[in-house]
Amino acid sequence: MAVIILPTIINPLIISNNDSILNEKMSKKRNNKGGLDLIFSRILIFLIVSPVIINIQNVFSATENTPSQEQSKRIHSNHFYDSVLTDKERQWLQNHKTIRLGVDHAWAPFEYFDQNKKYSGVASTYIKIIQGHIDVELKPLYIESWPDVVDKAKARKIDVLPAVAITPERREYLNFTEAYISFPTVIATTNKTSYVGSLDNLVGLSVGVVESYVTHENLKRDYPELNLVPLKNLDIALNALSNSKIDAFVGNLAAISYGITKLQIENIKVAAPTEYSFELHMGVRKDWPELVSILNKALNEIPAGQRSAILNEWISIYVDLGLNLKTILLWVSPILFGLLIILYFYAKWNRRLKTEIVERLKTELELKKLSAAMEQSPVSMVITDLKGNIEYVNPKYLEVSGYSNDDLIGKNTRMFRTGHTPEDQYKKLWQTINNGNIWVGEFYNRRKNGELYWAHISICPIKNDEGEIINFVAVKDDITNRKEDEALIIKQATTDHLTGLPNRTLFLDRLNQEISHSKRQNTIFAVLFIDLDNFKKINDTLGHSAGDDYLIKISARLKDCLRTSDTIARLGGDEFVILLRDVENSSSVEATAKKVLHSLDDSIVINETELYASCSIGVSLYPADGEDAEKIIQHADMATYRAKELGRNNYQFYSEKINIQAAEHNEIENDLRRAIERNEFKVYYQPIYSLQNNTIEKAEALLRWEHPKHGMLSPDKFISISEESGLIVPIGEQVLKQACDDFNDFRATSPIIKEIAINCSPRQFQNTGFIDVVEKVVKESHIKAEQISLEITEGLFIDVEDSFAVSSMEYLRTKGFKASLDDFGTGYSSLGYLRRFPVDILKIDKSFLHDANVNPNAKQLVDTIIKMGHSLNLTVVAEGIEDIETAELLKSLNCDYAQGYYYAKPLSKDDFIQLLEQVPEPIKIAHL
Repeated sequence: MAVIILPTIINPLIISNNDSILNEKMSKKRNNKGGLDLIFSRILIFLIVSPVIINIQNVFSATENTPSQEQSKRIHSNHFYDSVLTDKERQWLQNHKTIRLGVDHAWAPFEYFDQNKKYSGVASTYIKIIQGHIDVELKPLYIESWPDVVDKAKARKIDVLPAVAITPERREYLNFTEAYISFPTVIATTNKTSYVGSLDNLVGLSVGVVESYVTHENLKRDYPELNLVPLKNLDIALNALSNSKIDAFVGNLAAISYGITKLQIENIKVAAPTEYSFELHMGVRKDWPELVSILNKALNEIPAGQRSAILNEWISIYVDLGLNLKTILLWVSPILFGLLIILYFYAKWNRRLKTEIVERLKTELELKKLSAAMEQSPVSMVITDLKGNIEYVNPKYLEVSGYSNDDLIGKNTRMFRTGHTPEDQYKKLWQTINNGNIWVGEFYNRRKNGELYWAHISICPIKNDEGEIINFVAVKDDITNRKEDEALIIKQATTDHLTGLPNRTLFLDRLNQEISHSKRQNTIFAVLFIDLDNFKKINDTLGHSAGDDYLIKISARLKDCLRTSDTIARLGGDEFVILLRDVENSSSVEATAKKVLHSLDDSIVINETELYASCSIGVSLYPADGEDAEKIIQHADMATYRAKELGRNNYQFYSEKINIQAAEHNEIENDLRRAIERNEFKVYYQPIYSLQNNTIEKAEALLRWEHPKHGMLSPDKFISISEESGLIVPIGEQVLKQACDDFNDFRATSPIIKEIAINCSPRQFQNTGFIDVVEKVVKESHIKAEQISLEITEGLFIDVEDSFAVSSMEYLRTKGFKASLDDFGTGYSSLGYLRRFPVDILKIDKSFLHDANVNPNAKQLVDTIIKMGHSLNLTVVAEGIEDIETAELLKSLNCDYAQGYYYAKPLSKDDFIQLLEQVPEPIKIAHL
């Protein structure tokens, strides 16, 4: 909406020489009558001075028969192309079928990209019309910032800037069309700021401008004494002004008004105009003068009525008359004084020529004009007496409300109340207008058919010459569509689009509200952090669409576990979080956690596939586990990790122990990063003994960390953390390279050594560059692939079955590398994996051997494993041999190789070479 001063309303102020006498006489009669002529004369002043909200584009559109844009295209397209353009211009267009547009992507309402990356705004509508005329693709480009747009225009990577002001610098690389939009440049301040009449009054204040816009360039050039604060965009500037981070902002009126409405800022006013006018042109690259001519012709084809319709579609201007009495007097007094002097001399000269009758007729004519303006107003208007009884409504109000004059005249405005507005708001309204001030706000109104609608209302008191309030006039505008759009935007911003649950933003808002409530009421609440177990497998095997259906059904089950006062939200992926309000104790929270776990017991059918779900739950309590939202959620999340470590499908409460473990975890992860840089990792070697040949034929490379604070650390202290953080990839590459280099030295010492075994993590196989790293290291070390055994665990097949990792292992085997299955029998369905996946060597875990020499059942089990391995053509290695009896037993069972402390502990490279040089007997090795 915009403040508009119609010519028919201004003209009554230019009165004849007898007007002062007539006004004096008529004033007395009007005061006595108290009729509509007095009301209309006061409304005349109200329409000029008060913020009567009339849409300027609607007024213009009402005075012309404006064709739609599509009609305009059909009417003008062939005519324009065939008749208006010259042969040379038509040929030019045929040679340039695509023209690139440089768009300021966040300059609403002139031009911007909406949330769907669709080009929008005033300029976009002009571009659509012009494109229909010239039959060429005008292609808007999405570019991150306006300075980048300018740089590309200078480099001719952009052909046209659809909405740009002229500056001397831009003339160096652009030609410009005629201006097609013009608005004044104004000064905006907060309502609390005292009188600001011009730019000179801003000296010493912080003045915001949008960086690199024409206003910024003009003020830098013409007002170097101003303290300018360049800001990235208009939204940031208006928020900075509203929050008093700057004292004033200078920009064009349309954009400021649009931004105030969009951001719903209520404490900013337009304080004063400036000498600058804001005109928008289309800027065309310098080497295309033909296009400037074509665009000017196309713009001239757009009639005034259609231009008004375009403005009406995109631009609304709201001017808040936040002026105090001092401001009004400073602005209006000189004008009134000058008018009085003119009227005085004019009245003396013309008094004898006018009679009171003529003056009366003239006044009545002007009042009729004002009445006609109200009758034809595009916004609703209501006039009431001091008690709110309706005396007049205009046709627009009857159209919007569905009432008739008979329904309303004499009735009180209380009939419009809907029950949705607090009584206190009505009290504030009446207090404001009874004190002689203007009230502006939004209300739910009721139509005659009972339908509710939102209205933006401005109510102004009308006073007589003695300053007494005699009437109130209300201007209303139906804003229901805008409110519905705002509600939709809020819903989209606070709701998870997949499940319909609150998202992180809304959850944090409710969590902070609950913290405030609990502080006041001294109550307890709980947060449950839920992470679904193995959700990734569903996406990988059934596809993301099935995964989405799975999450929707899971969210419904979780929601059924809660009270209506509780909140469940989806944070993203397979993570959910629950807020349990006003819990009595941890037992009640525990009951809800169990209920959540049990809700997932029944299978879920997706695409005729039956799936079983489980989850890991972490619980934190307020205020015991944190007094702010961030800490409460963080501690619940940490408890969830603890639940996963304990086998999943369970719940864990946060404790200080978990916090200590997390701190140690973070410390080790940070130290790991530094350890790679400082080369703190060492490779030790344990001999693998041939039971049949009584010789050391292999060695297993074992990683150790020489920590500067904690000393030598074994892998069980840090491998899981390195896998979680991804650091296992660079660490593994270091181990591989060191082991290959050392293997060459072992071979030089003892040619009997024929193989080196190197442990690999599943995370390494998931890395797309792992194969390249292995092949590169082996090639640079000048050893054969057959001499490398890559040790893996069953977890590789469990975590990444039928995936890239398994394919990587199969590829490396085709190149000659061997695959060794470590810790066989300690987890999962080992026999099935031996049959289905590529393995060359089977390593029996030491847990099977510790009593095999005295327990017949244990001995039989070891014998079975060895025979099974041989039947599958696998080499069998026994781990953890600690005594000669076990060694002799394994030899008798035809086990191929053995390793353990009985033979030797893991040794440094130098000690291992010394061991090879001694070529000791097996029993002697144990004493090294």
